[in-house]
Amino acid sequence: MPIFEGLAEHGHRFHVLQFTWGNPDRIAAIEALCRTAGIPYRAVMVNRRFGAIGPLITAVWGAKHIKSVVRDWQIDTLMPRSLMPALSTLAMRDRKGLRVIFDADGFAADERVDFSGLSPHSLNYRIMRDIEAQMVRVSDAVLTRTEAAIPILRARAGAGADSSKYYVVTNGRRISPLPRDPQSRSERDGPAICYAGSIGDQYCPDTMLAVACAIRASHPDLKFKVFSADGENMKNAIAASRLNDSEWISIERVAPQDVPSQLARCDVGFSFRKPTFSTQGIAPIKLGDYLLAGLPIIGSAGVGNTQPLIEAGVFFPSDGSNKDEIVDWVSGTVMKNRETIRETCRNIGATWFSVSDSVDRYLLSFKALQ
Repeated sequence: MPIFEGLAEHGHRFHVLQFTWGNPDRIAAIEALCRTAGIPYRAVMVNRRFGAIGPLITAVWGAKHIKSVVRDWQIDTLMPRSLMPALSTLAMRDRKGLRVIFDADGFAADERVDFSGLSPHSLNYRIMRDIEAQMVRVSDAVLTRTEAAIPILRARAGAGADSSKYYVVTNGRRISPLPRDPQSRSERDGPAICYAGSIGDQYCPDTMLAVACAIRASHPDLKFKVFSADGENMKNAIAASRLNDSEWISIERVAPQDVPSQLARCDVGFSFRKPTFSTQGIAPIKLGDYLLAGLPIIGSAGVGNTQPLIEAGVFFPSDGSNKDEIVDWVSGTVMKNRETIRETCRNIGATWFSVSDSVDRYLLSFKALQ
């Protein structure tokens, strides 16, 4: 939403058609956010019956919903994000006069193979891959989150596909002021490491716990703060790790607007991810969240554009095996130079992950359509 609002300042008007299986409260909340931003919103419920066929039917029928909003809202450009709206766009018989920007945020089909057990030889996977390839071919511009995703999409699109229509965009974040209340600062009650986001096996909760325990051996007053709606998954990971003392670990569900201030009260952020084929195409939003809150990061290199962050000294690459080096970095670099690193992180975050940077990148892709 902040990116759309930023683009509106340059004369671009956005409308949202969402295919969703969210409950009425969730849909009402999104609609209210859009209304506040001056963005027309319409929801289409996804049919989740009949296994994978239900969403497929919804996507095909989605073409008529797109036609409806094109007419009602006088749309001149479609921006399908991921594969279901992409299929709905492809199912439209007449797209004459409409420009199409495919927001290929990651590799949706391959993520299901890597993390959901989908067979790469299955019919579902082949269908999703075909939708992706066709969408790349027919689009006037293709948006990715990483440079690594571009050659993969180009190869999948096949020979003859335009090689100049790919643009890397970022998921920019608003820059919130850091808390000024000294009682809210982590230095008052010892150092704190945090994790924000979903928690599943792919996010390596066992590695997070092992690294946190290693750091705590040198900092007995360390706190590990988990901000997530998946609290049960972390509790299960704690039980599996057989931690006798876990009172220093807190798990809390935090409203999105409160996340920046909560992160700013910590000292280091975790961003681990199991390396797979599909992670080449993703750029974790939490990297920007952490940096803009003044936090250096310990995490998996190569998931997102991490190399500049490593070179700047605000990202410590790890797969969890170099715990001694992590402890030395946290103790000797982060904690001894906390305010300097906090400012460095904020500056780098503003350069790589701000809304203004995202707006500039989107505008570059829009110019190519003129």
